[in-house]
Amino acid sequence: IFNNVLIILNRKAEQEDADYIN
Repeated sequence: IFNNVLIILNRKAEQEDADYIN
């Protein structure tokens, strides 16, 4: 369960980085 939380947070971080680059 905790691992899934880290994956979700990581995906959100990647999306924020992508939005920032664009």
